[in-house]
Amino acid sequence: MLVQIALRLPLDPVTVPVTRRAVDCALAAIGVADECRRDVVLALTEACANAVQHGDSDEYQVRVTADGEQCLIEVASEGPVDEPGVMRRSMPDTAAEHGRGLHIIRMVMDGAEIAAGPAGGLAIRMIKRLVYRRRRLR
Repeated sequence: MLVQIALRLPLDPVTVPVTRRAVDCALAAIGVADECRRDVVLALTEACANAVQHGDSDEYQVRVTADGEQCLIEVASEGPVDEPGVMRRSMPDTAAEHGRGLHIIRMVMDGAEIAAGPAGGLAIRMIKRLVYRRRRLR
């Protein structure tokens, strides 16, 4: 295991950029390429924002595990979900105000699923094959 992060965060929008930065720095430290990191943190941002917006408790959880080949991420919130279209597979209408996050996650990650989370909530599980920067010869 190269990176393992487990966070319990308050349902506060300020936690989203903090979590994004922590994961980006951890992946950069192990040499993950910029473009791959951008995809991971974009998906993480969308999942965390979804948890903050739709969670029905005081907190949500983020788990990130990266080995030499892939990065697994789970963002879980407790309580009932108030968005009826959360399982939508297609991009919503361009006039829609919500519903793009899960579509973006599916576009940039190699795999994504929605599963039961704690206390009747939801968990978004994502996977990304890691691409590393080339080492420079000195």
